[in-house]
Amino acid sequence: MNGGTAEPAEPDVLVVGAGPAGLAAAAESARRGLTVLVVDENQRPGGQIGRRRFADPAPGPQADGPVTFRPGVVCHGFHGREAVLTSDGELWTARARAVVLATGAAEKVLPVPGWTLPGVMTAGAAQTFLKGSGVFPFRRPVVAGTGPLLLAVASQLAAAGVRVAAVAEAARPGARHWRDAARALAEPALLAQGAGYGARLALAGVRVRTGTGVRAIEGDGRVTGVRLGRLHPDWSFTEAPGELIECDAVLLSHGFSSSSDLAAQCGAEIEWDAQRLTWRPVRDAEFRTTAPGVRAVGDCAGVGGSQRAELEGRLAGALLAAELTGRAADLGRVRRLRRRLARLEAFRIGMDRMFRPGPGAASWPGPDTEVCRCQEVTRREVDAALDGGVADLHALKLWTRAGMGACQSRICAPALSGLLARRGHGPARTAPPSVRFPVRPLPMGAVRAATDPEEKR
Repeated sequence: MNGGTAEPAEPDVLVVGAGPAGLAAAAESARRGLTVLVVDENQRPGGQIGRRRFADPAPGPQADGPVTFRPGVVCHGFHGREAVLTSDGELWTARARAVVLATGAAEKVLPVPGWTLPGVMTAGAAQTFLKGSGVFPFRRPVVAGTGPLLLAVASQLAAAGVRVAAVAEAARPGARHWRDAARALAEPALLAQGAGYGARLALAGVRVRTGTGVRAIEGDGRVTGVRLGRLHPDWSFTEAPGELIECDAVLLSHGFSSSSDLAAQCGAEIEWDAQRLTWRPVRDAEFRTTAPGVRAVGDCAGVGGSQRAELEGRLAGALLAAELTGRAADLGRVRRLRRRLARLEAFRIGMDRMFRPGPGAASWPGPDTEVCRCQEVTRREVDAALDGGVADLHALKLWTRAGMGACQSRICAPALSGLLARRGHGPARTAPPSVRFPVRPLPMGAVRAATDPEEKR
């Protein structure tokens, strides 16, 4: 996408998100002759998987034939069929014949005592820092949580010269997971990649502890150590004494949640995905949501990794183009893409089940642990609300203000859902989180500039 800055006033397709899924959907739609506008909050396309050094010059708006890419654009939601967007303090709208949501996923972190100390960040944030700058501000981190990302981040840090103190994996894959391991064999190349991360960590002298969780993060004003503990299969801590490891940072990651807020705000029906433990939009076989003209692809509709996201984007773009142009899609190619997607899904099911957080993780935060960081709501306050009869996330938000902060429950929702589930109010039995406009904070300066004639002048 190089060249001018021309932007279609009303493109055929609006793609929100320029990661693997969004870019693939845009390319397929454009290949069939549709005009496409791609917007993304970041300054460069590619998403997290394609992130590059911050020092590289950031492009402005770019156009390549029928595709226009606008970086640094925040989508605040939809008003009818119009997307409300801001960039560089300017508010503007885009109306398209079809919308493709490719907003990715948010990293999931389960609260533990001390997780608000300086020096605690997500493993994904550490990866972003390393990819963007080539350096890391801490010299002896502990990487903890669950899932393949832990090995990838720890391996990348070790390769950059960072002395990783330990990797604590809460899951304990074993013989009881043989069916899931067999599913994972559907993608031997991805398994080999994970094995490579483990081998590099072993060569660097980094010990990977399985069945181990973070009891508490210690420090006075900053992280100085982490106390690890052994876990039962349900992820509750055993009575064995914890092990204190000195470190200057703790990198946490407990999987990912689909970023389905834009889909919910525009009217799409949201369902609980019991396999991936996240809310996601309901879709048909052609990736349509229940909101007219809106498709959802990639991790925002069920976390599955970059390869799966790209395949969904290709399929959605081809099928969308066939629908809007009236020209039939290449059915042979569609079948090949679907077969490849089915193999990746089999792999993902196996990985999800092996690294699925157990219900005992809801016991990790102590009474004074902040469960909602934005509003500083503690576990004690949440328990008081549950004792008072609260039975879903919406009521919990009204009672405690948990989820009303700047992140709009993106961080605390998994922990709050776990605490509700302990009381018998599992996500599958409750209403999905309510999402209203604006999904992201809307700068008042941009609103005033767009509505005040004197300010415009």
